[in-house]
Amino acid sequence: MNNIVLDFSANQQFNNLLANQPLAVMPADLAKRLLTNYANRLHTAKFATIMNDHIQVLSNVENMTEAINASLSFVQERELIQNCVNQNWDAYAVPEIFTAL
Repeated sequence: MNNIVLDFSANQQFNNLLANQPLAVMPADLAKRLLTNYANRLHTAKFATIMNDHIQVLSNVENMTEAINASLSFVQERELIQNCVNQNWDAYAVPEIFTAL
């Protein structure tokens, strides 16, 4: 894999996983380095700190949809952290059908 795709220019749906989330393109080595540094710092955070931050976010939402979206984002962030710490880059591989576009 030469690139990790992150497209900040448009909202696109990718297998219902990234629905309504922006994506962009950057060199994979840079993305991996940035994500690994980010994940390593967050991976060592205390459970109480992580949960208190999420509870604070939830306390500021105005409706159930915002709460669900905030929780989905929280779960995706935790999965990203775990995948980066474990060097599981295959979780973000783009199927060949999309790389030909």
